[in-house]
Amino acid sequence: MSQSPHVLISMGSHHSPKMPQQDYKNIIVNYNIGMGASSDAAFFNQSILENRSSENPPSIYGFFSGKTSFTNRDSMQSVVSFFDKSPLIDIVICDFVVKQNGFDSYLYSHPQSLDDIPFFVHQRAIHHIIFSEDPFVFQAQLERMRSKNCPLFHIAEPLLTLDKSI
Repeated sequence: MSQSPHVLISMGSHHSPKMPQQDYKNIIVNYNIGMGASSDAAFFNQSILENRSSENPPSIYGFFSGKTSFTNRDSMQSVVSFFDKSPLIDIVICDFVVKQNGFDSYLYSHPQSLDDIPFFVHQRAIHHIIFSEDPFVFQAQLERMRSKNCPLFHIAEPLLTLDKSI
């Protein structure tokens, strides 16, 4: 039995960060405890990339805002299984459940979204990412990676939850 891929999640700042409740066990989450400004988020995410282990680097990286969580206990396994389908998959985005004012709604995500959507990237494409001060720090990275011809794939399933009420 082979070992499951090592996953590293970079979690944006939030006033009460929570550990992801996932059945997938080979996951590490780094939390940004800064003030949440875009420059702070860019610095935090870039430091995650620059300080990654060369001995056992993560196979998959995830970049989330502080208001993002996993929708289901098997969400991370779904992402890992999707990456395992082909060596051509570099970037993955997925749909969301949006929580706001006591209501849940479904949100289809797409790379041209005006929201700063979380994404997952495979280790082989991580060198294309350079976080910089930008109001939509994740969106800028998706655009940068697309310009470098990194294939972007979309999982049409709400694997993440965005809590807009906090």
